[in-house]
Amino acid sequence: MSSCLWKPSKPTKECRRARKKIVEELTPDEYRARDTVRLARFQVTGKKYADATISAINRVQCCWDRHCLFMGVDDHSHLSACVDENFRVYADWRLKNFNITKQNTIWVEWKFLRLLFKETGRKVDELVGELISEFILGPLTDDYDLDLSIDYKPVVSVEDLVAILHYHWCLDTASVTHERYAVQNPLLMLFIAYTSSRPGALIESGCLRGSNDTLCYKNIVLRVIPNPDQPDRHVLVMEVSLMFMKGKRNKSQPTTYIFHERDDNLALCPVSHFLALALADDAFDARGINSVEDVLRIRVMAPRNSLHLKWKPHMLNIPVFRRAVHAAEGFRISPDKALPYDTFNQYLRRLGRNAGFEHKLESYCIRRGTANTVDTVATTSERNQVMGHSRADIFERFYISVKVKRDVQSAYLGCPARESIIQVVGRFSLTRDPRAPKELSNEQKEAIERDPQLMKLCDRQRSLHKLIERKYGSVLKSKGTALHREYTELGDTIRAEKQTLHREAFEEMRQRFSINEELKTDDEDKIQFVFKERARLDQNLFRACQIVEPKTSTRFTFAECKQSRIGFHSAAYARGSASGESHLPTLELILRLMASLTRTPFPSHVQVPSVSSVSEIASCHTPREYTPFHGPTTFEDMSKVATSAILTLMLCSGVLTRHAQMCWMTLKISRGTRFWSTMYMFK
Repeated sequence: MSSCLWKPSKPTKECRRARKKIVEELTPDEYRARDTVRLARFQVTGKKYADATISAINRVQCCWDRHCLFMGVDDHSHLSACVDENFRVYADWRLKNFNITKQNTIWVEWKFLRLLFKETGRKVDELVGELISEFILGPLTDDYDLDLSIDYKPVVSVEDLVAILHYHWCLDTASVTHERYAVQNPLLMLFIAYTSSRPGALIESGCLRGSNDTLCYKNIVLRVIPNPDQPDRHVLVMEVSLMFMKGKRNKSQPTTYIFHERDDNLALCPVSHFLALALADDAFDARGINSVEDVLRIRVMAPRNSLHLKWKPHMLNIPVFRRAVHAAEGFRISPDKALPYDTFNQYLRRLGRNAGFEHKLESYCIRRGTANTVDTVATTSERNQVMGHSRADIFERFYISVKVKRDVQSAYLGCPARESIIQVVGRFSLTRDPRAPKELSNEQKEAIERDPQLMKLCDRQRSLHKLIERKYGSVLKSKGTALHREYTELGDTIRAEKQTLHREAFEEMRQRFSINEELKTDDEDKIQFVFKERARLDQNLFRACQIVEPKTSTRFTFAECKQSRIGFHSAAYARGSASGESHLPTLELILRLMASLTRTPFPSHVQVPSVSSVSEIASCHTPREYTPFHGPTTFEDMSKVATSAILTLMLCSGVLTRHAQMCWMTLKISRGTRFWSTMYMFK
């Protein structure tokens, strides 16, 4: 009788997999047939392109279809013939009938037309491709006098970014759509600067409108860790994972960036900005976190090395940067719709124009600044990781500053390099003049309306409108007719003409100002604020920076500013100083800000210490070290509490206006211990 020497007690891994996954068996012929079908489908569809690339191919296909309709040929057969004459005629037709002035535009279109040709299952013949390329670079460029120049790509350095943020917080008089924009827009600029990411990785991309692909709370990890430099203190750190980087959307492991608190310059601290947004959204899962003081009171106990502050489950897929939408009571922040790129881009351009920059301020200006900074301190592979580039030559072709960053003159002469001069000349703010006009005057706008060509188009539109009313009763009822189509196209032409005239008039005005006013100087360059809160904001946010601004005259009265909300968004998001000097926001400051935004009269029964008395008391005592149960006791922590408390309260000002009970704050100052307690409650 024989016995088995080895009996497996458990099935092997292969056996378990085989039991779990039961599939239909295929014969060798069936595998070959499946491969043939899959290959045929791949030859038609080709490589799987990104959504933005597919959109560009579709636009080229629309133009190709219009061209074939004009030529009276079948679009598919005309394309699949792959005859160089067909492509040459198409390029000629595009340049003749469309406003294309740059060689690079038609060159890029030829690249996408070649991708469109792949739908026939073939590639463009190499000889045909070479002939068309030479035709574009040669005869077409000469006949249409195509512009070969490349637009200047400005680079925003850290000094430029500080100047931009300073104008946003302290000098900007433009109203904002919603108070949240005043915080999330500068936070977006900081995120772009610290991650060098494209805006489509943080907010909804302009190429993917309606996708709602954006940075969500689930992509951000907020932790409390002991400070390695000061073990008795704790700091907040953020791990931000970008899921929607170009070419890597949901395809690979995301790139994670680490942000930490900054005490030297609160305007550059992304943690305080984000903390205000999270508190305003009530995103923390822990019940004990309802204010900034609750967050700063948290300590990490041994043997743990960190403490993860988790989000509420329903907040994980909520975008951090959200858009304002129309509601019955006015503008409100959407609960789940991401901020679109167009909105952020318009804000950046307006901010750059009003701040007096010569060139357009765009998100890529900040990205290029980060790229050039990282290039000086990182290896090529590290720079590619930060920038999200697949090849090193992408930076050299599209991101490197056109201005040489080295003092070649001193190097040739054998003298010490004067790098400071080179850096100043290379700044985005080199030609900045905040005195430059920000918009056209009423007389200039009226002159645009009297433009002969524009008046002729408007007369034609009015005549067409009367004709439609006589024939159909109204423009709405004529929808789908040739007259309605002509009326709509004429309206688009009028709007485009107005925009062109407005842009040309504005550029001419700025050019004329730069010629006439550049040599004029003011006797006084001190900024004068209408609100003392904004002056305090200037001191607190930018203590570590030297900001030089020309004299700014403000003509708004308190009543006008309160009615139009001009200037309140900057003062409302004030922050305390991170230095040891006594420039802390007082109870009076916060109550005045709340009263301004909530339309509530200043409470007369509240005893408010004056700024001088608070400063005197504060200067008599040495701040104690941070303690876990008594709240923030150092100037830095008091500043952070005041900062994020004001940010959070002002973000919720719309809620406060309708639902909040009396919100008040107390500043308790006793000998040896300081408390900054924030008490506010919402229904």
